[in-house]
Amino acid sequence: GVTVRGISQPLTYSLVDVTRDAAARTARVRAAEMIDGSDSAMLVMSLVDLSDPASLIVEDLNPAAARLLRRDSLVTLDEVFSDDTRQLLHNAAFDVAHTGENLAFARLNLGELPDLLLDVRLSRLADGTISMRIDDVSLQASIEARLRDRALYDQRTGLPNLACLEDHLADLAHRGDSPIGLLVVELAGSPGDRPVVSKVAERLGELAPSASLLARLSEQRLALVADSLTGEEELAVLTQSATAALAVPFDIGGEAVSVQAVVGAASNTTLDAPATLLRDAEDAL
Repeated sequence: GVTVRGISQPLTYSLVDVTRDAAARTARVRAAEMIDGSDSAMLVMSLVDLSDPASLIVEDLNPAAARLLRRDSLVTLDEVFSDDTRQLLHNAAFDVAHTGENLAFARLNLGELPDLLLDVRLSRLADGTISMRIDDVSLQASIEARLRDRALYDQRTGLPNLACLEDHLADLAHRGDSPIGLLVVELAGSPGDRPVVSKVAERLGELAPSASLLARLSEQRLALVADSLTGEEELAVLTQSATAALAVPFDIGGEAVSVQAVVGAASNTTLDAPATLLRDAEDAL
């Protein structure tokens, strides 16, 4: 409002349509092209009633969203998502609309899209609408799972490896529930091929079905964690039983194969240092 005629005179107003500005128009077109061409599924939503999360409607969705949700158009999230998912997204959008802070959900596994793992991110745009970006991270999660498997499991036998054992002992140390016993079995002078190791592991597992972990530490070395011991006497009995059980020949491909096994054991009621327990058991060999 502008006046040059004194405070008692009416103001003169001008209304300018700034959307005709070329730079603004170019920016809008560029943003629309980015959304439409994005590999991520993008939805633009708004609240009809700012006080009601359930009033969320979908104003637009890009081609990637149409493919992911198998919908060419969408008005409400009710058309795609279950009650639980819809309520989660409604509440998240409501928070974003009022706080302006982004919200993200990682690795969502939705019943509506059971074969997918999704990363979802909600943001408030400059005009007050809410964008929801959905990325399918199923392939990435599968690759990460395979890498974790390679890092924590012996690839020849499928048994947990040394790194997995150390993680497990550290977890037990943190819990500190009961005395811990650790048996380490060395297949002395025996072939470390998969059938022999697998048979030895199977027999150890039958001997101590309550063991919390059975791991392969190296080519010819296995470890058994007994985390429900009543005392060192029970550990001594378990060690003797393991030695006797492994002295019985194994049936491998119809052939009786004898294994020379040495068993070392250690216990630690406090388990302050997991590495100490493993070192003690290996020293006992």
